[in-house]
Amino acid sequence: MRVLFRTACAFLLLGALAAGWQTPNGAGHWEGVIKGANRDVAITVDLLPNPRGGWTGAMGIPDQGAKDIPLSGIAIQADSVRFRMFDSPDSPVFDGRISGENISGSVSGGGESTAFQLKRTGAAILQPPRPSTRLSKEFEGTWEGLLGAGDRQLHLILKLAASADGTGAGSLSTAGGTSPDIPITTITQKENRLDFEVRAISGSYSGTLNQGRGEISGNWTQGGATVALVFQRAAGTKK
Repeated sequence: MRVLFRTACAFLLLGALAAGWQTPNGAGHWEGVIKGANRDVAITVDLLPNPRGGWTGAMGIPDQGAKDIPLSGIAIQADSVRFRMFDSPDSPVFDGRISGENISGSVSGGGESTAFQLKRTGAAILQPPRPSTRLSKEFEGTWEGLLGAGDRQLHLILKLAASADGTGAGSLSTAGGTSPDIPITTITQKENRLDFEVRAISGSYSGTLNQGRGEISGNWTQGGATVALVFQRAAGTKK
């Protein structure tokens, strides 16, 4: 009788725990659109609680081939949700309300604002970025390069530095303040070879530092196309 009683109590406890466990509000794989003046832009958003008590998330823009863009500043409280498209003060900010299996709200950036809508379609699908390796001082600093884009050239600014733990960190932008500093997702270095990935724009670069330490020659890959790209150390930065 005692064994039967203890067993019954154990099952009741497990049942209570199971009943109390629910998917955290906001967690999941969401699909929807950003409302545009001429056409809507399809997006995906994945949100998942992390072991530190915060949130991890990523965004995708299927029509542009962009996926696994790490989200920043994720805050979910009750039925409100807020996050940045990537870790930059100039990146778009999403503010929304959760209602059952739907999120609706506004996305703002660059002095403009428009609506977005999302619907939860399943569990979160996250592909964590590869960890960055240590970055030597030869690569640290500001670099400039010209990237052919159709009938024009983009003047790129590449900033590389070692983070507190010595691993590589950096950003990519265009000269003249025409774009925000887009954070580099992963940086890996092996001797004089440098590789980095920028998930926010689905781009990657692979290049080699020359002996004079003033030039990195390689290739930029984005949208299925690969083009040559040479970065030269910006004037006034040390080698």
